[in-house]
Amino acid sequence: MNMRFKAIFYIFVLAAVFPGSSFGDISVIKEVVIAPKGVIAAGNIGAVNRSVNVRLDSAAVKIQVGKPGKGPFAPIPLQTNGVFELVNESSHHLKLTVGFPVSNSRYSSFQLSHFGVTTGGSVREVFRRTSGYPRRLIHEYVSGEKGPGNADPPDDVTRDSMKLFGNQFMGQDGFRNLMVWEETFSPSERKTVEVMYEIQIPLQEKKTIKKRVKGSHKGVWPQEANNVPVAFLQKIPPGSYYFFDYYLTSGASWAGPIASEDIELHFDYWWGDPELYTTIRPEEIAWSNRILHPNLPATAYYTLRNEEPTENIYFAIRPQKPANESRGNGGLWD
Repeated sequence: MNMRFKAIFYIFVLAAVFPGSSFGDISVIKEVVIAPKGVIAAGNIGAVNRSVNVRLDSAAVKIQVGKPGKGPFAPIPLQTNGVFELVNESSHHLKLTVGFPVSNSRYSSFQLSHFGVTTGGSVREVFRRTSGYPRRLIHEYVSGEKGPGNADPPDDVTRDSMKLFGNQFMGQDGFRNLMVWEETFSPSERKTVEVMYEIQIPLQEKKTIKKRVKGSHKGVWPQEANNVPVAFLQKIPPGSYYFFDYYLTSGASWAGPIASEDIELHFDYWWGDPELYTTIRPEEIAWSNRILHPNLPATAYYTLRNEEPTENIYFAIRPQKPANESRGNGGLWD
């Protein structure tokens, strides 16, 4: 049996054993690290699939941490309002797709209650774009004035023009799950974009395990998708937490550094003295004065000035302890 005949014979056998499959679909065994799932609960808007001469001049994002629902494992609601000021630094008319990261992939651990965008007071038609292998592209209508079936999604990408694995890019970051809408700019125009939504954050135990699993996934495996970074988990005490992220680096998709960005984390009265852990350095975060204003809810503040973000932020909130137990003032570290 010559070599060419052997190759054809083996391909025939594989096709018989795995009908409808390619070599890339054959299952393999892989050791994965299973950890709590991160939730992109807030972030910067970004320019999708292109480099544009538009600057993100300022960002002001307020996150309201609500009271958990009923039951020991009830999620907490986070209501987020982000105001972003964009400036066209060119002398050209521009049309571009703007995106907001709701997750790194379709594997996530959140429930989105609503999501809306206005620019200069005008409501935008928002679509949830999911993509994947091979050249999979889906637009699901989310919100707007026209309604599903009457609005068209942004046309920056089609199945024919996208790459094989379906990644959508904001700067250097690849995504397979984005909220997208269209913006147009006149020369030198300045626009204010407001993003409003609510997301439910689940309670998860801080633990990681290594496990051998079988699969044939292209790219991200479900067990590893959106994992909270192990380095962050190693710095917080054992127990259960509400984990969520602030995706900063999507702001680096715009031209130049961000002139100013202000992030506020407001806690409901129910939280009292919240136990918060974060990757923000302790000298870079400020808290509202609980001594001068003991009856006001706690608020954490973080600011950036003239920076191009290179890292995202991770948070963990420990569930409230009974009033008769002592509580810390949150864990912040270098």
